[in-house]
Amino acid sequence: MRNFQSLTTTIMNDGPQMKVVFRYQGVLDVIRSGVTPLDATPTETARATHREQLKKDDKAIYFLHQCVDSNVLKKIIEYETAKEAWDVLATTYAGDKQTKKVKLMALRRQLGQLQMEPTETVAQFVNRLIVLTNQMKSFGEAVTDSMKVEKVIMGLTPKFDNIVAAIEQSKNLDTLKLEQLIGSLEAHELKLKNRDDVKKDEKETEKALFTQSQKKESGGNESWKKKGKGKWKSN
Repeated sequence: MRNFQSLTTTIMNDGPQMKVVFRYQGVLDVIRSGVTPLDATPTETARATHREQLKKDDKAIYFLHQCVDSNVLKKIIEYETAKEAWDVLATTYAGDKQTKKVKLMALRRQLGQLQMEPTETVAQFVNRLIVLTNQMKSFGEAVTDSMKVEKVIMGLTPKFDNIVAAIEQSKNLDTLKLEQLIGSLEAHELKLKNRDDVKKDEKETEKALFTQSQKKESGGNESWKKKGKGKWKSN
């Protein structure tokens, strides 16, 4: 029955997969309509039909129990007929479906607004994107590599404009792998960092030389003042 675990996501939809499986098991009618009650004075034919439906119902309830996980099973274990369990599942999954739809809409909105922060590295930005798209996948959204590539490019800060322009001119974005894009962006990021480090070192050197120069000038002035004071005293 392990192969039927996925049926828990299609029960509420009454889709083709569910119809085929339950029809193959011969229980689709009893799951949908339930067992027909006997009249006050049933005929033998009616009794035989009723017994057959009860057998189908037992088979159906067992089958439904095997199709769901332990958490869902708790919701239907107390019901004695397949139709009762079926109705509970339909209600439960209809609510879950609506909840997932709302969450997915929120995730899509977050993805649309996703932008790289000024202090963020390429790796950190891409990681936020991957976490978000993985959440979307868990709710049934199809997220392709090209969609991730496009989102990364659109969300980068202006300091990546040059490398993005080069990539767009030299690469086919429809076939460009996310890993390839990340490699190019991180190489550019490292180049920018090295350039900034050099500029920082140059500024530090200039600052040190200026400070040293100021000290020398200050020392010369102090020496001149001392000589001047000695000259006026000797007079």
